[in-house]
Amino acid sequence: ARANQWVVSGEQLSGAELDRVIHDVFTNAGRSIYDLYHTLQNPQAMKGMIDFTPSALELIEQSQSGKVSRVIAGVHTSNFDLALQASFLCGLRSLAITIADMPGSYQWQFELRKRLGLEIIPASLNALKEGVHRLESGGMVLTGLDRPLAEVKHRPVFFGRPSHVPVHHIHLALRGNAPVVVAGTHRAANGRYTFDVSAPIAMKSLPDRSAEVLRNAEAILEVAEEFIRRQPQEWAMFLPVWPDAAAPV
Repeated sequence: ARANQWVVSGEQLSGAELDRVIHDVFTNAGRSIYDLYHTLQNPQAMKGMIDFTPSALELIEQSQSGKVSRVIAGVHTSNFDLALQASFLCGLRSLAITIADMPGSYQWQFELRKRLGLEIIPASLNALKEGVHRLESGGMVLTGLDRPLAEVKHRPVFFGRPSHVPVHHIHLALRGNAPVVVAGTHRAANGRYTFDVSAPIAMKSLPDRSAEVLRNAEAILEVAEEFIRRQPQEWAMFLPVWPDAAAPV
């Protein structure tokens, strides 16, 4: 978390400043966890915690038509899990692809989401094929864009540094011929959460496949940076997005 926040700050924060920032990061994460688990058994209360922007409401309505293909790439900001579940309760129709390797607590979270009615599958080759088929059929696929991987083929630039974030959402969009929308959540001063999505971002075609993936991934990450910069201390990412940033921090 310290290394991630240091990079997001433009690599400017001192040690004491990082201490204060990290205190806020964990305070925000704890508040989000509290709000999520105290509304899990009350769908109305869960929906009542979220304010949807006009673009988010439009995305939910489009998902119900079965005629609008979108890859929804989520940023782990604020109470993203509460916003995800409230969105499904409010009518969002999308296949959700989650992480492949799920130890105990992740598996438990996965089962909780399924019980609330989310159509969710772990990442795999078959899951990606199902995602492409869903997009080609006029549906939507939701996945995360900022949870890093230990081993990566591509290292798209994110906040000015080559990163370990995944690019599977780019493969989905390219193969399914669908634009990407970035989704994120922020906490308001009144304690409620706002769920917002970006305008659709069309994929650019390039003759070189590797360059094509990187260029499109970085275009999406530029939008994700805007979401994180709104309230950087709400970025709930506790895995090394930039492993090489640990040493200077």
